[in-house]
Amino acid sequence: MYNDPKLENGPVVLVVEDDLFFQMLIKRIFSTQNINSIYAENGAQAIIRLNTTPGITHILLDVNMPTMDGYSLLEYIRSQQSLDHIHIFMCSAHPEKHFMDGAAKKSIDLGNVKKYFEKPVDFNQLVSSFAVSK
Repeated sequence: MYNDPKLENGPVVLVVEDDLFFQMLIKRIFSTQNINSIYAENGAQAIIRLNTTPGITHILLDVNMPTMDGYSLLEYIRSQQSLDHIHIFMCSAHPEKHFMDGAAKKSIDLGNVKKYFEKPVDFNQLVSSFAVSK
């Protein structure tokens, strides 16, 4: 597993993901990499976490979720100047459905999304992305 020394202080990642198995995998990987993580199962829960948890540096955001999807959460984040500093990474099991359309391109053009990951995620690449964007 990739272990980057730039992560020694550990970023704080809000993982917005409705798949509990994927949450468990992320938690296990992050715990070995000095990456602090908090979790939300949809965009609505993520808004609560963003407003009540100081120090969030990154968001790992699933696209398809119940209640409030990833793109709706992106719109909220864009409307909040206080969240401009957060690095956002999106992931989906259906990249051809999400990442090739106009919404994905719009997100990148606005600087909100640093990178898109296809599930299953390459965890080495994911961890190294957090180090680069620190």
